[in-house]
This record gives sequence, C-alpha cells and structure tokens, in this order.
Amino acid sequence: MWELYRGASLDAKNYFDLGANPIPQFVRNQFGAGIGGPLKRNRPFFFANYERFRQVQASTAIATVPDALAHQGLLPSAGNPSACTNATPSGCVGIPMNPSIQLFLSVLPPSNGPDNGDGTGELITANKGRTREDHGMVRIDHHFSNAHSLFARYTVDGSSALVPYVATPPGTYVPGFPAFHLARNQYGTVQDRTTFGPQWINELRFGVNRTTASSSIDNTHPGLSTSLIPGQPFGMIDITGMSLIGNSPAFLRRFFDRLSGSGPTVAYHWSSHLEIRRGVSKAPGKWGAEFRCERIV
Repeated sequence: MWELYRGASLDAKNYFDLGANPIPQFVRNQFGAGIGGPLKRNRPFFFANYERFRQVQASTAIATVPDALAHQGLLPSAGNPSACTNATPSGCVGIPMNPSIQLFLSVLPPSNGPDNGDGTGELITANKGRTREDHGMVRIDHHFSNAHSLFARYTVDGSSALVPYVATPPGTYVPGFPAFHLARNQYGTVQDRTTFGPQWINELRFGVNRTTASSSIDNTHPGLSTSLIPGQPFGMIDITGMSLIGNSPAFLRRFFDRLSGSGPTVAYHWSSHLEIRRGVSKAPGKWGAEFRCERIV
C-alpha cells in the first residue's frame, strides 16, 4: 500500500500569473495497493493490484477579448484612439449593437490585463483542469506439474480529463469552452505452457484487447449557438485580432456521443509456438503460428 501527495503550497507564481491573485491551484494524489499469495498450497497463486490517480491543476492562459468599453459599444476612433479610455468614455465612438450580438458578447468576460488600445485587451485566467485515472490488474498462476503451467491476466484502465483550454498555447480560444477526454482499456490474456521431455516446449496464448477513447465538448452555453439548426452546440466565431470564441471544430461532430465518436476497438490475438532446445553445440529451433483479428464495434 502506498500514497503520493503533492500540492501547490511551495510553488511559485509564473511570469504570467496576476500578482493580486493566489497561486493557481495544484493538487495531485496518487495511491494504490497490491496483494498476492497462494490460493492453495504450492498450486494456484494470485496477485491483484489497484492504482488511482487524481489531479486538479489550474494553469494560466492569456486571451485577447473586447475590453469593458467595447462591451458597451464604445470603440476608439481611428483618428485619436488614445482619447478613448475608461476615464474619458466621451472620446470613444459609439457603435449600435444588435440585441442578438449582445447575447454572444455576454459570454466574453471583459479584459483584466493590459489594454491593446484598439478596443481589446488581455484576459488572464487560471481555470482548473481535472484528471482521473483508475488502473486495476488481476493475475492467477496455476502449476499443474513441473512440466505444465497456466496463467490468466486481466487488466482494466479507465481515465477522464476535463481540459479548460483546448488549443496550444492556452489563450488560442477564449476561456469558458472546455473539452472532455475519456478512455477505457481492457486487456485479457491466457497462456498455457507445456514441456514435453527435456527438449520440447509448447506455448499457447490467447488475448483480447478492448480500447475506447473519445473527446467531446462541455456545452457550457446551452441554447446559444451560431448554427441555424436548433439544439446544436455553440460553434466557433473567428474575429481578426481576437482569440477564437467557442468550441474547437475538432469536437463538434462528437458532441452528442461522448463515449463513441468511432466505437470501441476490439482486437483478438491467438498464437501457438513449439520450441526445441538442444545442447550447447546445436542451434535451437522454433516453429509457430499466429492469428490476429481487429474490429470496430
């Protein structure tokens, strides 16, 4: 039994963290246990192992968004952009806003960092991502005799991750449109090993692997979409000079099915090998056959 814990208590801020804000959260907890022994004296043995990983980590991202004045429809003029400030809003140019645009503008927090002087500014955030992984394994070995043994092993691994910032570097997309990554893998193996006399060894093995992985979006703004089709996710808006707004197109097709995207992949493997071991002066020989089959459910 073991456990590993790490926190952000002794961490330092990086260059992009806001000075007035606390250090971004970071908690990592990894623990597990294993047990094994004979099921019956000198015959079947078993071993089981379980591991769990949990992590919460906030990372800093810098996006370019409309500033507070732009949210009110006030933009710098082309002739005298420096006259448009929070202290002198009268130096700005008023732009009428369609009520439909205000709905999309409301999902963008105003900038909290340096002002770019063109109606945009930097939005510095430290949103949290979460990662979970569970891993388990069971193995049983049985010795029928000194010349015949059998083992069976089953392994399962499941993980999920909430990613607050989709693209690289963080800030390519405006925060508030995270993504989910899900995965589940299962592996089963059975092997029979038999020795015939002092020279011949036969090994027969069968295995099944089942893997599932998908990525999808978290629809954080239900009912608000750029699509003309009802029930669709937010979509994406690309405005020159600003970070992308909305969901990455890579995830939109899988919005309604987080667990499939393309179904799980199942692979079957069968093999049989016959080996002859001779004296030191003679080269050993090995013959065998192998069959593999893979299909997508």
